[in-house]
Amino acid sequence: MTVRTFAVTLHRWLGLITGLVVFIVATTGALYVFEEELQDLFDRDVRFVAPQPSPMLPPSKVLARMQARVGPEYGVLLISYPNEPRTYHVWAWNRNDLEDWIGAYMNPYTGEFLEVYNYHDTFWATVEHLHTTLLLPHEIGRIVVGSATIIFVILLLTGLILWWPRNRRVWTTPQGRRSRFRITWGLGPKRLTYDLHNVLGFYASWIVVFLAITGLVMAFGWMKSGVYWLFSGGQSIPEPPRFELAASAAPASRSPEALMDSLYLHTLRTYPDAHMVIVRAPATPAMPLQIDVYPDEGTFYRRIEQYFDPYTGEKLATDRFEEGNLGDKVLRMNYDIHSGAILGWPGRLLAFFACLIVASLPITGFLIWFPRWRRQRRSRRSPATTRGTASRVRPTVQPADAEASA
Repeated sequence: MTVRTFAVTLHRWLGLITGLVVFIVATTGALYVFEEELQDLFDRDVRFVAPQPSPMLPPSKVLARMQARVGPEYGVLLISYPNEPRTYHVWAWNRNDLEDWIGAYMNPYTGEFLEVYNYHDTFWATVEHLHTTLLLPHEIGRIVVGSATIIFVILLLTGLILWWPRNRRVWTTPQGRRSRFRITWGLGPKRLTYDLHNVLGFYASWIVVFLAITGLVMAFGWMKSGVYWLFSGGQSIPEPPRFELAASAAPASRSPEALMDSLYLHTLRTYPDAHMVIVRAPATPAMPLQIDVYPDEGTFYRRIEQYFDPYTGEKLATDRFEEGNLGDKVLRMNYDIHSGAILGWPGRLLAFFACLIVASLPITGFLIWFPRWRRQRRSRRSPATTRGTASRVRPTVQPADAEASA
């Protein structure tokens, strides 16, 4: 068996096994690329607010209202957009069930709840869960999608082997070279289907290989550790930071709520051009107050993570993209590479169209394979059918033969 024959067999059967999963993951991935823009388009009434002369509510009051709404078993966080006319986006998560998230849009001037919803009941939660778990239980779905992604990477490699022409003379003529890089129109549906699979698959493969690898980093801990090890020069992922906080019973000049608001305002003054600021209230008395600054719209890797003692206001640590090693930087960029946002709008468009092409590959691949399989099946049946028919026909004696025998 030659390398090409082996590649054909592997490509065919792996594609048939994972085709439906690849179609679902690619389609939902294309949708998710523009999630924020689509939500802004269809939910403008709850995501935007007209600027008002009155000051915006401080984080402590916003989080206290959300806490009262959902109950003490939930942790809360606030997402604010200091330089845009947007509403506050408040989240609450169940400490006993990390799959239970409640979201709310709040008027930042009045504190009115414009919408409160269970995230898992939304359209975008369904898209996300289809993309990551196929709506299966989390651990099972993660393994299924992750395994299909590994197989898809193998399909990309075998696809490149099959894209390379068997006859090297193809490269010596302009028409031959064009057949590798361009879709040929007007030669019938079979040739069009082949080109849509072969040519578009070739172009998309150079993009989706990065989407697939970054998806594996999010799906599997061993992949994440391996990428960090590779880019950090053999180091392991460090443990999350632990901080020693002042005793909650110690006397303080200001309450934790007042300190939170003061630190939030100080952050806005320090980063006046920030696109987004997230305030994470301590989930337990032993946890720090975390205020994250996202300087860029559309990307997350350059966020600045700040940790404060909620009882004294002392800054405990600051984590910046620029200060990490190469492994830290690659893991921070992983999601933005996966979504194409690392390259801005051009990157997101590339990711969007690459996902659409990938979603089409199982369809065009099946349309190429099925007629061939059906013809081969008929050709295998044909001789057997002929033999069976011949054995059932009684030989008849012609008059001439009878006379000859007499």
